[in-house]
Amino acid sequence: MSCGAYSTMQTARTVEKKHGEISLNLFSPRGFIDAITQVVDKEHDKYFTLPYIQVSGKYGITDQIDAGINLNTYGQMGLEGKYMLVGDHNSLFSLSPGLSFNTFFFYFYDFQIPLHASVHPLPNLGIYLTPRYIGQFVGLFGLENESYFDYASISTGIMYGDRIKFGLDITAAFPLGKFYRVDIFPNIYNFGVGVKWTIGKSKDNSNPGKKIRF
Repeated sequence: MSCGAYSTMQTARTVEKKHGEISLNLFSPRGFIDAITQVVDKEHDKYFTLPYIQVSGKYGITDQIDAGINLNTYGQMGLEGKYMLVGDHNSLFSLSPGLSFNTFFFYFYDFQIPLHASVHPLPNLGIYLTPRYIGQFVGLFGLENESYFDYASISTGIMYGDRIKFGLDITAAFPLGKFYRVDIFPNIYNFGVGVKWTIGKSKDNSNPGKKIRF
């Protein structure tokens, strides 16, 4: 399964109502690809990584709820959403439970339950921590044919900017069991950088020069 959906690259704040957000991220994973290489070439014990690009779009349904779609160059696509349970777009602290569903070429599937938490010491700076549960299965009936396996993951990072944001993300995911009763999946680590663009009229219309802010 692609590890593209494991990373967060977002704070607990939702996209504001009737606003959109486009994200472009570059990730470099370690773990899953390395494990495959080690099994295929045990003699030379070679390791390699395959960076990938992820594009996502989100829309603010309300000021507390957003939803979006993501695609990456590993062939993975998914839907996600979150609800800002604690805080608002101006508060120091925000907490948002979320839910996502992803598929890899409609063969592997996963669902995720993240809990986004972030602090915002400055108006244009967010520091986040996101634990999540990840359940994966193969095929439509994977839950019935023992191909179900799951992970616990933790992401941390920063987002800096206002209508244009730049981010750094570090994610670690740890298997909670064995796949087909064999312990072949290692811990997974993902490192990423990204940029986000907010689409929509600025709420501060008093000064036209402030409509695009960094």
